Amino acid sequence: IGFNWGRSAFVYALGYPLNINNGQTLQQCSDYTQTSRYTASNYYYYGQGLNCGMAGGSGGGPWLQGVDEKTGLGYVTSVTSFIINNI
Repeated sequence: IGFNWGRSAFVYALGYPLNINNGQTLQQCSDYTQTSRYTASNYYYYGQGLNCGMAGGSGGGPWLQGVDEKTGLGYVTSVTSFIINNI
């Protein structure tokens, strides 16, 4: 687990999205995170968004940073918590 890693960073997201093979196969996507602003009832939450094709079912899947592609080891720095169409 990694704490206080920088924002707008390169991450790998893992999950079992229902839109790919009915959620039966582990999927991954990778990209740089983007600032995401989600607003509800005058409460502002400044999160991170990831341009990724995984849909529902991916929630709880880890976001990994500092991954060594040879060993597959890295640090869990976040998780997928919800999906919005416009990051």
